[in-house]
Amino acid sequence: MPSQNWTELRRISRAWLKELPLQGMSVAEISGQWGKYFNFGFYEQFRYPKYDICKGLYEGEDGKPRKFDLIIAD
Repeated sequence: MPSQNWTELRRISRAWLKELPLQGMSVAEISGQWGKYFNFGFYEQFRYPKYDICKGLYEGEDGKPRKFDLIIAD
């Protein structure tokens, strides 16, 4: 059973996300699946510990840093 804090955090986060222009946003999610429930313009999942957001941006195929409008670290 989720804690009350977790439930409240999800409710607040969902309300905040609904105020954003989701269809035009590029989003990365680290080790979660919550982002799949939103209609983002672009959505990609990464798994920790292979991808650790604290170690910096991920390099794309062209060697340049990846950029996202939003990163969900659930």
